[in-house]
Amino acid sequence: MNEACQPIFIDVAWTHDFEADPIRLVSQLDNQRYEIRKLEFFRDGRVGYADGHKSTMGTQLGKLPVPPLIEINSDAQFDARIIESTLFNHLWSKHASDPEA
Repeated sequence: MNEACQPIFIDVAWTHDFEADPIRLVSQLDNQRYEIRKLEFFRDGRVGYADGHKSTMGTQLGKLPVPPLIEINSDAQFDARIIESTLFNHLWSKHASDPEA
């Protein structure tokens, strides 16, 4: 299978002093780097999520492709890394699972 067609999973820590903004963003990207699913973790413990059908707490999928990690990490307030799909799916099922699904 062509790895270029595989989804990419990223985990981005965001260091800032804005109470209303998330401190961690975890996303599944398609092969063109558009977000498919996203979790936003807030410092008070709340977690928002978004996918193509539903969103909570104001979390929205980005309208532009996510930049490469080297570009994200060039800004000192961000620490981005690739994560395994199993970790992403564990976080998604814990924080964004739909009891009606």
